[in-house]
Parts: sequence; structure tokens; C-alpha cells
Amino acid sequence: MSAKKQKKSDAPSGPPHDRRALEKTLGDIRRVATPEDAAQDLVFDAYETPSRAKRRALANKALSLDPDCADALVLLAEQAMHANEAMDLYERAMRAGERKLGEEFFEENRGHFWGIFETRGYMRARFGYAQMLWEQCEYADAIAHGLEMLELNSSDNQGVRLPLVGWLLAERRTADAAKLLREFEDDTMGVMQWARAIRTFQATGGSRATQLAITKAHIANEHVLRLTVFPEDAPDDDFDSYRPGSPEEAVLVIDCLAEAMDATPGFLEAAVDVLRLAMERASLAPWRFN
Repeated sequence: MSAKKQKKSDAPSGPPHDRRALEKTLGDIRRVATPEDAAQDLVFDAYETPSRAKRRALANKALSLDPDCADALVLLAEQAMHANEAMDLYERAMRAGERKLGEEFFEENRGHFWGIFETRGYMRARFGYAQMLWEQCEYADAIAHGLEMLELNSSDNQGVRLPLVGWLLAERRTADAAKLLREFEDDTMGVMQWARAIRTFQATGGSRATQLAITKAHIANEHVLRLTVFPEDAPDDDFDSYRPGSPEEAVLVIDCLAEAMDATPGFLEAAVDVLRLAMERASLAPWRFN
């Protein structure tokens, strides 16, 4: 979550239990007691704490034991009130992870980073840093970090590909977006299907291929077009999970691809036309676009 969405209150900022806390079990299996381990345990405690103030306190306590605890720095970045502060903390966490892992580790384990428990703090930090770079209009650098993360972890357990494909399309890097979409051709969820439709329109305009891609995207999530045109109908974005094809997933699709749509003049109109035609053929009442 970006810094600009943070609230100053001490109210819970999301679900009471952070899914990252589940990693404690994996860590305990391979643990040897050290100050670094104690620091990581404090981070796991923070994940299960709904209070923002307690999360900050636990993160700072973890850093007193291990100044290079990347996950503690990530927690502080997530709590930051200002974008510059968050960006600095994410970068510090990323550099701390680099120091701990070492250059040789990167070369030896490239391609399957996430499967190695010790990399996760670094990977979370780098993802957060890339997202902050994008928000600060450092577009090329954000994309470079995203692409490098996929090199480090080709299975992309974190879902880096979702904002990344939107960034590539927003920057009209159509060929790079096409390559990414091919690498994850089995991903037919909402974000990637709508990204395929945008990419096809960028490459071929209002072609038959674009019409087919838009149809497939609408089948994947029928709420995206409506909620793009009528954002006031969107559900709250404070959710931890979603069903494929749901309005909540549509919010994620729009969040990842809105800038790509804005950078692709004519796409929304083409998508509306395709849907109108489909509804007319099915003798359904048209949407309220007039």
C-alpha cells in the first residue's frame, strides 16, 4: 500500500492478521537462535497486531536487535505518512537485504528467490520501492526494478507482473508488455486479460483481434468497464482477498491498468462498442452510457 493511502489514526489498517505472519512457521523450522532471528520474531508479532502504533514499536524494537532487518524497515515504510519517507525506508530495506544476502547469493539463486525464506524481506522491500518510484514519476526505474524482480523470481509469487504490465502499457512499451503477457500466458485472471486487450489495441487498433481480446477480458471480469466509466459504483478498496470475476477484482484491475487505459486513446470507446454489439446480439438492455 502506498504512503498516500495511510491514515494518521491508530485504528487497524486492514485485517487483524497479516498473512505474512504465516511465514513464522517456515522460519521456525530452520531457525538457529540469533539476534536476527529474535528481530524477525518481533516482525511476525507485528504482522498479527492491528494497532499501527504497536506495529511501529515492534518494528523499531526489531531494528534495535538487527539494524538490517528488511521486514522491519518495510513495516515502517508501510506506516509512513509521507511518500518520501516511505521511499527512503523501502530503499534502506532493500539495501539491507542486499548486504545480508550478498552478491554471490543473487547469482546462485536467480530465478527462484521467493522459494528461499531469507529473501522475502528483500523482495517485499524491492516491490514497495518500485511502486514508490512509479508514484514519484520515476517510470523507467520502476519498470527496471519490476523486470529484475521477475528475473530473480520467475514464478512471481508476489504478483509483480500485475502493476508491471500496466506500467509497460502506460509507457507504450507494447513489445515488452507482449513479452510479459506471453511469459504468463496461463494467467487468465482479470488484470492480465484486460492487459491483453489493451496491448492488442495498441498494436492493431480496432481490429478483429482487439474485439476478441476485449470479449475475453469482459468474460474474465464483466465489472471492469462499468466501474471504469462509473467509479462511484465501485466497492471500497479495503479488502484482503477477492473472487475471480468479482467487483473487488475489478477494483484491482482498474488500479493496475487505469494509467494504461489513459495512455491508449480510443480503447475505452472500442471496449464499449464491443460490449454494445454483444448485448444487442443477445437482445439485452444496453448499459446506461447515454
